[in-house]
Amino acid sequence: MEFETSRWVRPLWMLRELGVDFDTVEVDRGQLDSPEFRALNPMGKVPVLVDQGVAICESAAIVLYLGDRFPSPPLPAPGTPERGVHDARVMHIVTEFEPPLWLWHRAVKHGEGGPEVIALAKRKLAVAAGQVESSETFQAADLLLSTLLTWSVGQPMWADFPELVRYRDRNIARPAFPQCLFDRELRDSPTRAR
Repeated sequence: MEFETSRWVRPLWMLRELGVDFDTVEVDRGQLDSPEFRALNPMGKVPVLVDQGVAICESAAIVLYLGDRFPSPPLPAPGTPERGVHDARVMHIVTEFEPPLWLWHRAVKHGEGGPEVIALAKRKLAVAAGQVESSETFQAADLLLSTLLTWSVGQPMWADFPELVRYRDRNIARPAFPQCLFDRELRDSPTRAR
C-alpha cells in the first residue's frame, strides 16, 4: 500500500494505540486563519488537542503528552533513563530528520530545491536506516518516524533504503494505524490513499 499522511495522523494513531476515547472536530483549511482557531493554535496549523480546556499543539508534543497522560507502552515511564533515550530519539526525528525529508518531499513532488536537498535527505535516511533494525518494541518515536516514511515512499530513492521501507511497513501494519487511515475523520481529509 502506498499513501501519504499528514502530521495530524500522529495523534490519532497514538490515541488508537492507547485505546483512548476521543471526539474529533473537522477543520476546513479556510478555518485555520479564523480567530477562533488561532485562539487554539496561533500558528494556524493542525493538529490541536484540547484536553481539560487546554490546547496542545505540534504533533510530536501531542504524542508525548498522550503517552504521559495515558501511561502505556508506546512511551517509557517519565524520569527514567529509557525515557531520556526515547525523547532524544524523538528530538532527533523532529529536528534533524524531518526537515530534510520534508524538503526532499517538496523537491520530488513540487520541483522545489535541488540536488543538495536530495543529498542531505539521503544522508539523513542512511543514519535512520542504521537505527531502525535494532528497534524491538514499538514506541512513540517509531510512530513519529513511520509517519514521516510515508511521504513520497513510492519514489525511486527509497530503493536505496529497503530497511526503512520494511520498518515502516511493519509499524503501519499495527491494527491502530489502518483504523486511523480509514476512520471517517481521515477518509474525508487531505490524506490520500492510492
